[in-house]
Amino acid sequence: MKKLVIALFAAMLCISAQAQLRTSRTFFKSNSRTEWILRAGVSFNNIAGTDAEGLSSKTGFDVDFGFNKYFGQSNLYWGMELGVGTRGASLEYEGEKEGFTSYNVKYSPFTIGYKFPVTEAIKIDPHVGGYLSYDFSTTNDVELENDFDAGIQAGVGVWYGRINLDFMYQRGFVDMVEKGKTSNFLIRVGYAF
Repeated sequence: MKKLVIALFAAMLCISAQAQLRTSRTFFKSNSRTEWILRAGVSFNNIAGTDAEGLSSKTGFDVDFGFNKYFGQSNLYWGMELGVGTRGASLEYEGEKEGFTSYNVKYSPFTIGYKFPVTEAIKIDPHVGGYLSYDFSTTNDVELENDFDAGIQAGVGVWYGRINLDFMYQRGFVDMVEKGKTSNFLIRVGYAF
């Protein structure tokens, strides 16, 4: 009886070892094709489409957190971003320069892009998408026509490994002031993880 129990135990041990060996050879964890990105940078804010004289850009900021999800094994991706930023302008009137800045929460529900490899480490990344924003505060007690904005954004980035330098232009569709829409140029530095 003792020999039978030892033989059964040895057989179960061999079967278990064989099953684990087969599992480790046939199944493997695939690499994630989702890239999480944190970006921050400067924005040059202006108003386009208005005939007001003396308008010039006002410097602000932009901070975003988002992701890029790749289609299969290709370099084509779609992504989303959520962040905070600014929009506004400077106005020179009778020799005095005064500006306003509006602080907003920004959501980009859909961006599509493609990373063109230049070398193994360097990639060029043109991308286009839409955005929605809502202003939660404005300096100088300026009353805007709309606190809400929606528009299009297009840009190009340069990737060196996980580090990104991104240039992007945003154009709003909703009047910020009378006959004037958001026109922002952003320069951001990002890191993917």
